Amino acid sequence: MPACWRSRGTLVCFLLFFLVYIFLNIDIAHTSGTLCSGYRMLLFVFPGVLASTFSRNDRILSALIGAILAVPASLAFSHFSLNIQLDFWQEVAYVTSAIFWCVSGALFFQFINFLTQKTRRV
Repeated sequence: MPACWRSRGTLVCFLLFFLVYIFLNIDIAHTSGTLCSGYRMLLFVFPGVLASTFSRNDRILSALIGAILAVPASLAFSHFSLNIQLDFWQEVAYVTSAIFWCVSGALFFQFINFLTQKTRRV
């Protein structure tokens, strides 16, 4: 198994990031053909939270690696099967924002985990 797949969290993040990306792009294909805005980008928080849940060590890094590894697969799938014609730089900005929200979910889980461990010690 490659070194980047050692963590179950990386695999979980990869799969969920891919599914959320495809789900949102299917929605784009059926609407006006523009990238979604608003609260839909917050769906990318869930892959980060679940990646942190399934990782023992390097919780934030496993979410980051899983999201970065999912980007080429997601872009290739949406380009070849969904036939969405978007500007390259618009897609780069969208994917970068998705990675940000994914890692933010991992950070949120790490913060909640820290708070619960702090209250258990007291």
